[in-house]
Amino acid sequence: MPIIGIILENGYIESYDHKTAEKHNFHHTFIMSSQDKKEIDYDSALRFVKLDGEEFYTLEGEPALEPRTTGKKQISFFATYCVENGVDSNTKVKIKDHKLGTYYEGQFIGCLKDFIE
Repeated sequence: MPIIGIILENGYIESYDHKTAEKHNFHHTFIMSSQDKKEIDYDSALRFVKLDGEEFYTLEGEPALEPRTTGKKQISFFATYCVENGVDSNTKVKIKDHKLGTYYEGQFIGCLKDFIE
């Protein structure tokens, strides 16, 4: 089950299970092992994490700030990927508070099933 991961604009997804995420303190810096990290634009990458004790996923990165428009495609990749890998489609999705004052920050935006096309 994907606990932490990243989705690039081109749809490439890399994720890890709970054991691996815990080993790296649930931080994204260790991921993208199969890609050259220098070539990754983290601003345009959608990042996700499901922390211990939380029953929801938290999304971060520029695509998360506009989940219904510019981030919609990557969030759809994320939701589909999670459900295909055993996550309940009713799992809630929240946008991380990036401290930028955008509309969706800190809010639940729906469940995985709401973003599957």
